[in-house]
Amino acid sequence: MSDFFRCRFPGLDQRDESVAAHFDALNDGLEAQVAALRAKHPGAPLVTFSHFVPRLELVPEKRFLFVPALNKAVGSRFLDARVRALGPDAHIFGHTHFSWDATLGGIRYIQPCLAYSSERRTVGAAIAAGEAFPLRGPEGPLLVCDGGAFPPRYQCCWSAFYDRHARRPDLANVLPAFVARRYRRVEGIGEVGWGDGVRPEW
Repeated sequence: MSDFFRCRFPGLDQRDESVAAHFDALNDGLEAQVAALRAKHPGAPLVTFSHFVPRLELVPEKRFLFVPALNKAVGSRFLDARVRALGPDAHIFGHTHFSWDATLGGIRYIQPCLAYSSERRTVGAAIAAGEAFPLRGPEGPLLVCDGGAFPPRYQCCWSAFYDRHARRPDLANVLPAFVARRYRRVEGIGEVGWGDGVRPEW
């Protein structure tokens, strides 16, 4: 992945967790600041943000990805632990260009991606949310909080998919057509499809 050869971090090694640990450590002391804000504004919602993805459950399984190794460059366990320790009402994240709205462990995770203009033209369902789903990409920013209130959950491509279908890492040999066409098929090995009883909504 280009992330690993286009970026240089002197004194750190991208083959281990040192880069992720270094950048996470820049947030040390944040819990105390948040606690002070909460004491000053009791009852106010807490919304946290990151560019990267805090949990693997917020990314499609690798058999659904154009770049199967994507999960190696989208987030870290340090970010996950940091968000859980802060305990926000909602966490807004990005990086993968998949719209998402799901609640895990009492935290609402939202990715209101704007994506590239080319993606808006070609992969509308994957980036669409709310009223735009499933036919087109976003036409502007997505409302995540207004006057301390959160909007109803948005209908998003992949988070809605996982509402209906369990993750199946054991199905690494079953690829949907949009991924399978990027590879040369070896007769008798692998299948093209989604798996038994699995159908996307888009």
